[in-house]
Amino acid sequence: MPRKTTGNLYRRGDIYWLKYSANGLHVRKSLDTASRREAEKKRDALLAPLAVTDETEKARALANRAANMETQLDAIRDAARPRLSVTAAWAAYAAAPNRPQSGKATLLDFQRCWNHFSEWIAKTHPETVALEEVTADHAGEFVAVLAPLSPNRYNKIVQTCRRVFRILGRKLKNAGNPFEQITCRPLSTRSHRELSVAELQSVCGSATGELRALFAVGLYTALRLGDAATLRWEEVSFPLNRITRKPMKTARTGKIVAIPLHPTLRAILEETAPVAQRGFVLPGAAETYQRDKSALSKRIQAHFKACKIETQAKHDDKKRMTCEVGFHSLRHSFVTICASAGVPLAIVQALCGHGSPAIQAKYIHIGADAAAQAVNAMPSIAAGDPPPSAAVPPPPADAAAAGAALPPAPEWVRKLVSGMDADNWRTIKAAVLGRAEP
Repeated sequence: MPRKTTGNLYRRGDIYWLKYSANGLHVRKSLDTASRREAEKKRDALLAPLAVTDETEKARALANRAANMETQLDAIRDAARPRLSVTAAWAAYAAAPNRPQSGKATLLDFQRCWNHFSEWIAKTHPETVALEEVTADHAGEFVAVLAPLSPNRYNKIVQTCRRVFRILGRKLKNAGNPFEQITCRPLSTRSHRELSVAELQSVCGSATGELRALFAVGLYTALRLGDAATLRWEEVSFPLNRITRKPMKTARTGKIVAIPLHPTLRAILEETAPVAQRGFVLPGAAETYQRDKSALSKRIQAHFKACKIETQAKHDDKKRMTCEVGFHSLRHSFVTICASAGVPLAIVQALCGHGSPAIQAKYIHIGADAAAQAVNAMPSIAAGDPPPSAAVPPPPADAAAAGAALPPAPEWVRKLVSGMDADNWRTIKAAVLGRAEP
């Protein structure tokens, strides 16, 4: 409990005096009274302000002492806290609940961008181990090393590093973001060019194995490389004669594209035995893309070059060669050929999955017939392809009530049905329905 300042009363003759100390000064003061009771009242009145000041100073001293103790505790806790290393930062970011949600392939690309930085700092600044030790000077030195990269790749690496520091900021002693002041480079993008029919025949006709099927999917569906490589059999419906897919690029919007099967693509897909039509349509391409999509792109580019198609071009405003032909060129070719055939823009945009929701709704209203006509406008480009007249039309709206109007059943269905009897019909039914959409 704080000490109460009382002072000291004494008499000099008949008069009471008060002796007390304040701010290091010793004071003696006459109270001008011979009454003890009156002297005590005057003493208390004089010392009351001093007592308040005393208590305030004591409280302030206690508060300062508590603050100092808290600072010391923070220092102790900080010394005991395990610091997040640069190399462990990616795992912490991937597990962070507040990070932006990204697809598997996108997250893998972000990880490569971060590894570019973590490997650089481990090599050039081995003394910088903890993430909070990275400074703006380190960031500036690092981006200088990225100068030879394209603006697109440069920006992705910078944005990834900035995002990792921002998401993990709460785990760091110093919440500053060393990449905050690093600006991105302006982009001067150039679109891939479309391929001519002759080039398409050369590229698709000479491809073998999964690459042949991958090119067919890209050309006849206009799907991007990631969507084509990771297409799954449950997204392919032979009875409905279409592919239904939610593109990766628009997955957040929930947009779905429904693309009729072109006869060439259908014939290629049906080369896979029914019992093997599970999981990925192209398991090898899917595995390569998910592991390292650049490896799949390099394989595709090598095939283009083998077909005597120049994939890069140099422009006057560029010091470096830029990619002009690639898998994305198949998508451009789809759009160009459809447009040349007079297919309405709304249908082309909806099939490609890059239209607005309003255009998507308009496509749905137009119906499957128009979509089938758009896809069947594409030429047959692979050797041995069925002629365009063999195009399989989509089933009518009420397929069950118009069985005679259904498209011819595939050979594998006819073989199964021809051997059906009272004992095995359930097994055959399950095999047939197992390939249809639920």
